[in-house]
Amino acid sequence: MISTAKVRSFVLYLVFSLLFFFSASTPTHAAPNILNIITTVVNDSGNTWNPSDFSVSVKKDGQNVSGSPSPGTASPGKRYTLEAGSYVVIAGPYEKYSSSYGGDCSSDGQISLSSNENKTCLITTNDIPPRLNVIVSVINDNGGTLSASNFTIHVKVGGADLAGSPTSGKDSPGTLFELNRGTFIVSEDVNRLYTQSFSGDCDTNGNVTLSIGDIKTCIIVNDDNASTIPLFPNTGGTSNTEPIFCFNRNNLTWIFATIILGFMGYLNFRPHTKSTKKVP
Repeated sequence: MISTAKVRSFVLYLVFSLLFFFSASTPTHAAPNILNIITTVVNDSGNTWNPSDFSVSVKKDGQNVSGSPSPGTASPGKRYTLEAGSYVVIAGPYEKYSSSYGGDCSSDGQISLSSNENKTCLITTNDIPPRLNVIVSVINDNGGTLSASNFTIHVKVGGADLAGSPTSGKDSPGTLFELNRGTFIVSEDVNRLYTQSFSGDCDTNGNVTLSIGDIKTCIIVNDDNASTIPLFPNTGGTSNTEPIFCFNRNNLTWIFATIILGFMGYLNFRPHTKSTKKVP
């Protein structure tokens, strides 16, 4: 006959064995990790996008995590619950905005999460200012001697010069202006010895319209004027107000021919005087 003590011991052994079995087989779950993503937009060049206009992705091993991509969210941001591991946060890219990363993210959007971590990634998007490049080209095919730096250029809006204007002209690659979006007029101080014309992204009057992210080029061509008087061509000098009288060495033949013909005409047509000397 089995004693009561043995039965009690067996039951206790069985209970503790079952408890050990179930406790050992119950899976343990790592504490969740929280990644918060805040999107900030800087519109200092005239654009009007909001955080929700951007698409933000969170990827692991090249694959989007659950809930990614999603629209950007201003503070307090978009919350992701993730497993431990390495992730990359991506905004865009967009032609009209540049993106930078901060907070717990590296400069290229990389972030690592360990057990029970709560981290924040900051995304800052900034509208890219329009860029206008102004190139001054000079053609001296009629004896002119000026160069690009002898011309003064302007970039104006509403009749007023913008920052960096006026300035001396430059040949290619030209002078770079960073502007807000809008319509501008490119001009050049008039030089009466040259004829101006506009090309590139400017119209024939020098008008150009820029949007966010645009990179446009305006070309001003200055072509020296042909002389209307062969002996005194309009060449030389850098002022457009002072009288300029220059000889063009290419016209020396004209000069000498004119002098010789004039002298011969004088000899042939000069008046003859009668002699008053008496003949003995």
